[in-house]
Amino acid sequence: MDSQPVRKGIVLIAKNDKNEYLLLRHKKNNLWGFISGGLEEGETEAQAAIREANEEAGLNLTEEQLTDTREIITFVSSKGPGQQKAFTCTLNNVEINIDGEEISEYGWFDKETTLKNLEEKPPLVELFNKVVKE
Repeated sequence: MDSQPVRKGIVLIAKNDKNEYLLLRHKKNNLWGFISGGLEEGETEAQAAIREANEEAGLNLTEEQLTDTREIITFVSSKGPGQQKAFTCTLNNVEINIDGEEISEYGWFDKETTLKNLEEKPPLVELFNKVVKE
């Protein structure tokens, strides 16, 4: 039996100084999620997080702004099995410029609303509950 290769990627939980979390609504499924995406050839997870933050939300981050949570989520998507390494970052006074091809809208949400918006994505809810300590 052939097993599909595991697609490696990242997920980035960004929060601001008001303890609000950045969520993006993805056009392909109309679901909210964090900044996320797959690794490209020769790229580290931190580099992928920086690139995805720029591509999806127009953010210019540095590795120093990222915190490695040491958490990895596993899931199965339309592209097959996946694993995403999780990072967090704090953003203050940033302008979000979403990628209109992939993202339909964004919002900053408190912890309770973030969890409600993610309820259709259990791996993200589990991750959020592990790494967010308020």
